[in-house]
Amino acid sequence: MISKKNIIILLTALILLVVATVFVFMWDGPEVEEQQEEISETIKIFQCNADDITRMVINNPGETIEFVRIDSENWKITGIEDASIKNFSVGMLAGDLASISAKSLVAEKAEKLSPYGLENPSNIAEIYLADGSKKVFLAGDKTALGDGYYCKLGDSDTIYTIYTSLHSSIFASLDDYRDTANLFIDREKITGIRVEKNDYNLNLQLMDEPITMGGYNIATWEMTEPDYNTVDISRLTDYVMDVLPTVTLSSVAGNKSEAAKFGLDKPYAVITVTNLDSPTQVIKLGKTDGDICYIMVDDNKDIYKANSSAFTFVDVDPFLLINKFVNIVNIEDVSNIKVSDGESEFVLAIEGDGDKRKYLFNGAEVEETKFKTEIYQEIIGLTVDKFCSDATYKPPVATVEYNLKDGTYSKAEFVDYNDRNYAVYKDGKCKFIILKKTVNSMLDALKNYK
Repeated sequence: MISKKNIIILLTALILLVVATVFVFMWDGPEVEEQQEEISETIKIFQCNADDITRMVINNPGETIEFVRIDSENWKITGIEDASIKNFSVGMLAGDLASISAKSLVAEKAEKLSPYGLENPSNIAEIYLADGSKKVFLAGDKTALGDGYYCKLGDSDTIYTIYTSLHSSIFASLDDYRDTANLFIDREKITGIRVEKNDYNLNLQLMDEPITMGGYNIATWEMTEPDYNTVDISRLTDYVMDVLPTVTLSSVAGNKSEAAKFGLDKPYAVITVTNLDSPTQVIKLGKTDGDICYIMVDDNKDIYKANSSAFTFVDVDPFLLINKFVNIVNIEDVSNIKVSDGESEFVLAIEGDGDKRKYLFNGAEVEETKFKTEIYQEIIGLTVDKFCSDATYKPPVATVEYNLKDGTYSKAEFVDYNDRNYAVYKDGKCKFIILKKTVNSMLDALKNYK
């Protein structure tokens, strides 16, 4: 049995426990209040109206950048006045310098500056105001914890710390203000690509009207230099359209006065890109150094570093880009095709329209499918092997003449070139080389057709 004395002791302990619990939950210690006040307090080092800043000079190790205000939104950089710059970023810098807040106060009257790296500071920002006054902001060493930098105003011995983020923002490098966003190539809007080099020009352009066959587009682009031919759209995609739009300007390497240094006084290639509903872009390609190449864009005075992979197409053999057919003709446009080998002549003709269309071979009507796959395909399927410009014209071994419904006429002549090949002359001009067995196979198919 619990004695009366023990009951009194237990009740007293219980009451003390309840009081202590209530006290803990209700107590707001003065240390917490002081800490909150310190965190919420803002220490202003310098403050002015950002619009009153007319000039800013940023001294970083190894470089000095001077920004001069042009108007309320635009700036220029002394020494490279024509350079494209990020005016928004310069405006942000002006905002940072117009209202500099400290992370903490270190010393109100420092006897020595060297312990803070402020005797010979690494970074200095000079702020020039419209009223003619000037403020100098000095940043020294990193703090011991590495979470900020020591700093002070030039006319004061009071030492503060600022956050690392503010230090990085104020003392950014020149490259951070150079505009590298002035080249964007949208593959869906490209209507033409021209490459000018010392050895040849390449000109590719979207056709006004695509060539179709069986309801499908078989040619939508054409090459007009170094020679005319329709373009193989799959090769164009692989070699050009999937490559050029990947160009990225990583940084600014210099300006126009240094063109020779980067091989841009005599560019390796000049690329002109025409676009639908957007300006034509001109890119000058200079030296290439591994993954990096140097380019200039339009009339911009800056020289940029770009990814060299985006310009590999300038060295592609133009022959790889074209359709290899001797001639691509939409069968719907054909009036007749005449093939001759000097001994025999074969005439393919299409008469009438729609359901009344007739297909004729040497005057005899042929079923449509047989005409297209067994006769017409033999002629239209002739493919060449490479460009040719050194053949000597001779009486042709075989000739294919195309007469279209709109009155257009063209002729392909096959002239002896060497033991294995014929030279292909199109409308009087030597253009390609084709294997003799390819032409002979076509002639045999026509001779043996029944």
